[in-house]
Amino acid sequence: MSEKKKPSVFIATFAMLERGGWYCPQLVSFLLTAQSRSAADGRRSVQLQIRNCRPIDAARNFTANEFLKSGLDWLVMSDNDMAPPLGIFKMIDEADTRMDIVVPRFYSVTDDGLRLIWAPLPTENIDSGAEWIELSEAGTGVMAIRRRVFERLGKPYFKTIFNEEDRRIIKGEDWNFCEKARAAGFRLFGNVRFSADHFRTVGLNMAVENGVRAMIEKPASAR
Repeated sequence: MSEKKKPSVFIATFAMLERGGWYCPQLVSFLLTAQSRSAADGRRSVQLQIRNCRPIDAARNFTANEFLKSGLDWLVMSDNDMAPPLGIFKMIDEADTRMDIVVPRFYSVTDDGLRLIWAPLPTENIDSGAEWIELSEAGTGVMAIRRRVFERLGKPYFKTIFNEEDRRIIKGEDWNFCEKARAAGFRLFGNVRFSADHFRTVGLNMAVENGVRAMIEKPASAR
């Protein structure tokens, strides 16, 4: 019996303004390793680097269109300050047919401290011991999305929602994308076995003055 064909992957990385488009070394290492692993597995993969394409929702929409042109199965997005898990291909391979969008665990610094960037459904419990947790929203720092999501969603796929009076962000393009996908019947899952690291640049004086509070495993409503 022949081995099941590995899903093909389109890997897109986004380098915006932080450190002038800097890529954290761990992301560079991931990209090199992903390339060699794809060849070893007989998996088709393509890598696309998006540099200083603003705003971020426009960058993600451009990437989604390029992904659709490629004919590949999954789009994996990573921001330049993220280190995707080397096992992300395994996470994709293990995602069953009900899983349209999958994300590893990762944390971000918010106004309330360090938060897990997942919003589980009310029926889900992160501490249940289950490997897969169904989510209502998640950050797009590292996210894998099946082709069928973009084939069926209307454009724009990603859109930041602003307050029209002061242009303050009401909802980021990531949370808005997740809501739109779920409204169209797609399902989003987080996997507790795989985690991505997240690197941030902050002034130490600011960190000391404001205090660094760790609020591990408490979902954030926004990045």
